[in-house]
Amino acid sequence: MKKLLLGATAFAMFATAAPTATYAAVKEEEPVTDPRLEYFAKDMMNHWATPTMIDLVQADVLKGYEENGERFIKPEGKVTRAEFVAILLRAADVKVEASENKFEDAKKGDWFYETVATAHKLGIVAGKTETEFAPNASITRAEVSAILNRFFEKTIKFDGETVAFNDIAEHWAKKDIENMSKAGVVAGYGKEFKPQNDATRAEAASLIQRALHKEQNTLPEAEMLAKKAEAVVNQLKTVAESEDLAAGEKFFTEETMGYEAANGKVMIAMLKALFEEKLKMEVTFTGTPKFEVAFASDRYASVKVSGLDAEMKIGEGETAITQKINMDDTLKFRHVNGVWKLYGSVDSYQQSADDLFEEAEVEAAE
Repeated sequence: MKKLLLGATAFAMFATAAPTATYAAVKEEEPVTDPRLEYFAKDMMNHWATPTMIDLVQADVLKGYEENGERFIKPEGKVTRAEFVAILLRAADVKVEASENKFEDAKKGDWFYETVATAHKLGIVAGKTETEFAPNASITRAEVSAILNRFFEKTIKFDGETVAFNDIAEHWAKKDIENMSKAGVVAGYGKEFKPQNDATRAEAASLIQRALHKEQNTLPEAEMLAKKAEAVVNQLKTVAESEDLAAGEKFFTEETMGYEAANGKVMIAMLKALFEEKLKMEVTFTGTPKFEVAFASDRYASVKVSGLDAEMKIGEGETAITQKINMDDTLKFRHVNGVWKLYGSVDSYQQSADDLFEEAEVEAAE
């Protein structure tokens, strides 16, 4: 049985910490596929864009590649024109729809057909020619700047200083690049922007995230976000204390997405296994939690939670497992389909990654 990740989220600690050992003991005969594993890729760690990639992976924006049983993000790999548009629309929660387009190389049946059609309808992409979009061509830094400028022209402010790049004077995307530099979205290499360089996946993801975080047009109220985080904590506390799995499933279905939705599936499965084996579980929470908005934009926000501790006890007598956990963390929310949903965390995700890759190194050494 593949060992399940430890400490995946502090707020689900009663299912992802100590119970892991118990769950393994009672379910050793059954193969377990952990849905959280698709949210971890070793090659996105220890990279200059690690925080961005972790964030977008948890939010179901950046997708990885499965190769020989391992997952990769390929941060230094090239990104195609179709892939970039897909990532942008996914990140901005834009529904892609089938519609007619003039590009002969984006046909019905292609995975990118609806994506390209939607982007063209929105007016954010143009073709290489009148009839060719070149979906599989690598996207350049200039093309990225142009698409972002068109997409965000009404939702971010271009009120900063223009960066004087010395290699864009005669370039077709000069205005787009300058606008993005004034908005603080793009940066160059010293005095150069290198507009014709192909953008890497890490660069593309970082520019998209940076633009999304600059949106300050319809900001959520800080009080609402704090209350949202408080409601999340209270609901999870209720599930832990009452052992109400139906309420837990409803919460994770309606209030979470991405990594946290996968985490919820594991939490519920573990609790069911414990209850089926009639193992006693006690969870005690202490402290008065505080909720402080750390960041907010139109579509993304994070709330810092502090001052809450928990003690979990599984089993009885000498075989009981007891664990104390400090539950301070930063919860991340995303606005999708008109609702703010919990999609990830900061500290507990990092701890899970450390546990996962440390375990893999130990297994490799053995």
